[in-house]
Amino acid sequence: MTYRITAVARPYLTVALIVAGLWVEGSGQPAWAEVDAAQNARNRISLAARQRMLSQRMAKSACLSMVSVDSEVEARRAHEAATSFDAMLVSLADGDAEQGVLKETYPDVRAGLARTAALSSGLTASARQIAAGDLHTVVVWLMVSRNLPTLSEMHATMELMEAHYGTAQIDPGIAAAIVLAGRQGMLSQKMVKELCFLSIGIGGADVREALADTVGVFDTALHRLFRGGKDGALGGKPKPRQRGQLRAVKKSWKPMKQMLEEVVAGGEITDEILLDAARQSEVLLQEADALVLLYTQD
Repeated sequence: MTYRITAVARPYLTVALIVAGLWVEGSGQPAWAEVDAAQNARNRISLAARQRMLSQRMAKSACLSMVSVDSEVEARRAHEAATSFDAMLVSLADGDAEQGVLKETYPDVRAGLARTAALSSGLTASARQIAAGDLHTVVVWLMVSRNLPTLSEMHATMELMEAHYGTAQIDPGIAAAIVLAGRQGMLSQKMVKELCFLSIGIGGADVREALADTVGVFDTALHRLFRGGKDGALGGKPKPRQRGQLRAVKKSWKPMKQMLEEVVAGGEITDEILLDAARQSEVLLQEADALVLLYTQD
């Protein structure tokens, strides 16, 4: 079981570690927090990929809560995603013993994280307000308008991370595989967000086009991960455990893909479709997360 150390708990944890003799004097980190450069790189890229997913998850769940699809559950998910997103920004910048990441030292990556923080403050705040039942037009507009710019900035920052950490500290192919596998989790949330936006008239034809693109990108990436890559790209051919998990992703993706393609072709978006898509996306996300973990550890 993994426990999140909250900001409130950290001071008490620090005192406990000092008493136990596990605090490294002057380091600002507990002794057990030390990780080598390679594992830090893998963990950092994986954590950034998860944060990118959370940007779409909070918007997806906020939208579903607005249209009364599992409202209580989705409101809770939106709030939790927004809170985790903010916490992960701090972890990526300042380091986090629990997450196995060291303090970010590359100036361009730190600058990218700062830009993400500036863009996302309105996104996370509006997602929390919607989760609490505030459906004021300005709040909804803020959530919608900040969502994609935040995602774009995160894409750019992840590219910087991949360039730095995927050359000097781990195999570039492994770094690329973690990024691609992590993107699948983000896409699992983004496509349902787009489905929900479309159902309430946000974006119109542009959102339907975006949904078609998201479905295509997910499908193409899944085929790429199955094939692996030549000359070490994507870490070469998938290892047996990775291939087995790719099959699990494919199995959960198949019915969802069919349903979304019918909507893209002009099909009606009913409450049942929204509920089904929301539930299927949770399964797909779990399978995608398990795949990222295998690429991070193997």
